[in-house]
Amino acid sequence: MRILVSGAGRSGTNLATEVARGLGVVRFTKQIEDRKLFDHEVLPENYGTKLATEQSGFSLEKLRALMKKHLDLHVIFSIRHPVDTCMSKIVRGHAGGKSPDRTIEGSIAAMRHFYMVYMAMLEEFGDRTYGMKMESLLLDPQKEIDAIANFLNTETTKTALEFYRHNRNRFHRARYGDRIDSTQIDIYKRWEEAYDGFFLQRKRDINFLKKELQPMAEELGYGVSI
Repeated sequence: MRILVSGAGRSGTNLATEVARGLGVVRFTKQIEDRKLFDHEVLPENYGTKLATEQSGFSLEKLRALMKKHLDLHVIFSIRHPVDTCMSKIVRGHAGGKSPDRTIEGSIAAMRHFYMVYMAMLEEFGDRTYGMKMESLLLDPQKEIDAIANFLNTETTKTALEFYRHNRNRFHRARYGDRIDSTQIDIYKRWEEAYDGFFLQRKRDINFLKKELQPMAEELGYGVSI
């Protein structure tokens, strides 16, 4: 088997990676992300890695080709409320770097790209595609991890259930330590105080995000309070 964990950045991809890695089905790459994923002529046996959908070179066409070449490749997409995801992209993007998704427009574009890839994968490779909601993982880890284990035809392990203790992202470890932080759910409902008031004077931006992302959010099973 081969496993790819993907999804929009800031949607819980690191947590999903640690769940999949903790199940022990394949050997995950030492580097959390394999940014040369699409450069491999053939992926190694028992290979696992993560690559967010907004990474340079990530396209539906390349992923489709990879799925057709490797019939044992399974993809786990991490999904988070689209407005929450965009808010996180904007805040973290402003904290450092010049990533395109640090703007309102850039974050929405990144979400739409993820959504297009995810929906196409469900339609064409539904038996090898799984959507893991970050909110479900944080609120009911046992149920969500059991479902992921079933998707990968294996059994839940103690290591997978303790995914939050094994997060290799140093920024996440600094922010959250070795605990589950359920305050990351429905941040858009608490936008005024979220991120130390980052959006306090940006109500128009929040409303714009809600309006633009409402159809996507509803298709993914989320509500949006306009």
